[in-house]
Amino acid sequence: MSSINVNTINEYTGANGVTIDGVLIKDGNVPSGLTEIDTWALTADVTSTGTITSNLARYNGTNAGYKGTGMTESSGVFTFPSTGLWLVSSGGHFGVSSDSGGGITIQATDNNSSYSNIGYNWVGGTGSTIYFGNDNSFVLDITDTSNDKVRFVADDMDNITIYGHASGRATQFRFIRLGDT
Repeated sequence: MSSINVNTINEYTGANGVTIDGVLIKDGNVPSGLTEIDTWALTADVTSTGTITSNLARYNGTNAGYKGTGMTESSGVFTFPSTGLWLVSSGGHFGVSSDSGGGITIQATDNNSSYSNIGYNWVGGTGSTIYFGNDNSFVLDITDTSNDKVRFVADDMDNITIYGHASGRATQFRFIRLGDT
């Protein structure tokens, strides 16, 4: 087996970059894997319908950590620290009583104003029908950190509890930057 040991590789012509095993390396932009990973948690139970605006904290359980700048949160609205393709997910623990259903709705905006539903974590049942969803994930193309945001809504909360926990072990919200757009 042969190997080449070098300290620097420069482009020979133009600004086209160098492709090695299908990965384009251009102008010093060397891929280094995931650059942003962050997990937030619900720290207290939610029992009423509406945007979850409080009791949100960065996960702080055993071996907890995050990579990069991390998300910022204000009144339940999460702001991305950089553009790119982001995986956004929520996973919840719920309690349901009576004939009812509801849960967490993930909402996104691209104008920092009007939000659209993009996913659901719902539980519940009516009569003999029981339904549930424990984890929900979406890939978002964040092109403008001033306008592209997400929030989580407690939706249709009649006889439902979304469980929170002081250490963040019950309901969590995850953000992973997958790469450039």
